Amino acid sequence: MTAAIANLVNSLDGGWYLGAAALVSMALPLAVFSGLQCYFVRGIVGGAVKG
Repeated sequence: MTAAIANLVNSLDGGWYLGAAALVSMALPLAVFSGLQCYFVRGIVGGAVKG
């Protein structure tokens, strides 16, 4: 996906579709993070406890 966006930059000189492609490429990681956020926080807090 990243390579396709890079090709858009090089071949088409940007444009509104470049912003749309960037939004689509960020949507999946944001959805995964939002869905699994409680596990991320639990892991961070659990690793920070001494004792």
